[in-house]
Amino acid sequence: MYCSIDRGYVIEELEKVPKSDIRQYFSDFTGDHRSVRDVQFFLVDKFETSRKDRARPFFYHYTTAIDTENIRRVFVDVRDTILQQNLKSLMMQ
Repeated sequence: MYCSIDRGYVIEELEKVPKSDIRQYFSDFTGDHRSVRDVQFFLVDKFETSRKDRARPFFYHYTTAIDTENIRRVFVDVRDTILQQNLKSLMMQ
């Protein structure tokens, strides 16, 4: 499972809308609601703990949609993981 969080959007929203408070939407958030890092880790943890199949790997990337090099790296990582899984599956047959 891959989780991609566009950190550019989060940062922009936190800077433009200082009244925005993640605790209004997630009452279990205990970090600093003004800290981008705390919000990012909380969201990743939400995705990770909601996974049904814990045996399968979980990867996450903080992305910025306007940074094309960053997006390329994410796609390369996804492609490599898919190829590795396919090769592993073929070798088991």
